[in-house]
Amino acid sequence: MDIRVEAQTFREALSKVYRVVSTRPVTPALGGILVDSSGDKVCLSATDLEVGITATFRGEILEEGQAVLPGKVLYNIVRTLKGEVRLRTEGERALLQCGRSRFELSGFPPGDFPFFPQGEESFVVLLPGELFKEALLRTYFAVSRDETRPVLTGVLLAFAPGRFEVVATDGHRLSRNVFELSGIEKEARYVLPQKAVVELLRLLGREDARFVPQDGSVVFRIGETMLFSTLIEGEYPNYLQVIPQSFVSRAQVSREELLEALERVALVTSGVPVVEVSFGGGVLQLRVTGDLGVAEEEVTGETEGDHLKVAFNVRYLLEALRVMKDERVELGLSGELSPAKVSSSSSFEYVLMPVRLQGV
Repeated sequence: MDIRVEAQTFREALSKVYRVVSTRPVTPALGGILVDSSGDKVCLSATDLEVGITATFRGEILEEGQAVLPGKVLYNIVRTLKGEVRLRTEGERALLQCGRSRFELSGFPPGDFPFFPQGEESFVVLLPGELFKEALLRTYFAVSRDETRPVLTGVLLAFAPGRFEVVATDGHRLSRNVFELSGIEKEARYVLPQKAVVELLRLLGREDARFVPQDGSVVFRIGETMLFSTLIEGEYPNYLQVIPQSFVSRAQVSREELLEALERVALVTSGVPVVEVSFGGGVLQLRVTGDLGVAEEEVTGETEGDHLKVAFNVRYLLEALRVMKDERVELGLSGELSPAKVSSSSSFEYVLMPVRLQGV
């Protein structure tokens, strides 16, 4: 193989793939990036067997070929270069030159690099890039870290005629984003690992993402980039039954004011802050009792229904408020120990369980 390419072009493609290079490869080739040149294109591929990414770009191909080069080293070298880069390989050794810089790298046999599935296009959905990215940002933080329930460690992608949902839950809170989507004629569900979601968030932009599922895995195509991911097996719980539909108390407040107030009152504890929230009289009264002191604050708004006092994990509330964009949010309570819902005028809703107050 013998190619010439601008360092910036090479660097941009490497930045898309190098993060999924295996840090603990079961075979040496998984610690590398596959460089495949053919025609006038160069394709870079990396995988840890759970998630894989390929990025394609144009270059001057003097001789076609393949090479698997140490991934992190290749990226760290190229990101420091400027100008034209020439990459030549002979066997498993590679020579990389740029200006006065010259590097010799030892690679791995291309035949040891795993095959990337392309996806059978029996069911294909075009997902609007910006909407899909927003839905993932609003949900993925709520996945579980408990590996004993693997299905909850991923994000659910649920398709139905005219509708697309993205859902995540850890059993204590649930985040759900719904938007209308044409071109869907059947119901289908897929649970995507959080690592794949994180990489998708780096890749998504204005371009549509072509969603192509297959048996046990899925492929996303975004322009000249492809992301492959295995899927998490298992039955996702019936999340609709935990979303409250009626409330005994409601409050509408400024999202920004509530967010800033919660951040302030949480400063009096070095542990996990729990905030007591009292509803009624046109205000939300916030109180945190911590090991460093006591903090109280009021947020004005519109309240209706019963006067109630409930307690929440402050972090759970903050994470939801930070991903919302609306000026005002609504908090609905169905009881002191029943699920509460945070929602807005958009397609986002967030359900969380209250914390039992001491002595109650």
